Amino acid sequence: YKINRHEFVIEAATNKMRPACPRFPIAQGLSSKAAESRRTVMVPDVKKEPCFLPNFWSTKSEIIVPIIDDEHDRVVGVINVESGKLDAFDKSDRDFLEGVARLIWRAFR
Repeated sequence: YKINRHEFVIEAATNKMRPACPRFPIAQGLSSKAAESRRTVMVPDVKKEPCFLPNFWSTKSEIIVPIIDDEHDRVVGVINVESGKLDAFDKSDRDFLEGVARLIWRAFR
């Protein structure tokens, strides 16, 4: 998701199904949590997370990584990865996606 003023907007996706939330207010959902805290959010069971916005019926766990513009000290987007398995993500996934987020920012600045 890319952050556009007051909302998150999908910029790229790999799932063939259409997401239920292709755009949503910046103050909602787990992406908001990651953007506000500037930290990766790992959710082993989305049903236990009250601010989860269901994008796909099959999602059971999720990881959201902020993409940070260090030069201007702001979050410009998030990487949101969802899985149909409970507790699908671990530290190696987090480390990998945080590296990808840094590469994405470097490529676009």
